[in-house]
Amino acid sequence: MCALLFGVVCLWLTNLSRLAAYLESEPERKKAALVAKKEKLEKLERQLGITPGGSKDAAPHAGMKRRLDDTEFLEESQNLVENVKSSVAQGMSS
Repeated sequence: MCALLFGVVCLWLTNLSRLAAYLESEPERKKAALVAKKEKLEKLERQLGITPGGSKDAAPHAGMKRRLDDTEFLEESQNLVENVKSSVAQGMSS
C-alpha cells in the first residue's frame, strides 16, 4: 500500500512541476502568438497592397469586389437554377 501511495505522490509531483513550467512559459507563448499574428497581418497587407497605416498605394483594386461580366457563366448558372427549380417542382408534384 505504501508503494502505491508513493507512486501516486510522485505522479502528482511530476504533474505539478509540468504545470508550473507551463505557467512560467505563458508570457513567452503569448508573445510568440502575438508575433505570429502580426506577421500574418503584415503578409496579408503586402498581398493586398495595403500599407500598415491603412491606405492603399500599390494596387488600386486589391481586396475590392469587382463585377464579373462573363455572360456564358451567368447564362449557365441561370439555366442550372431553372433546372433545379423545375426538378424540385416536378419531384414535389409526383
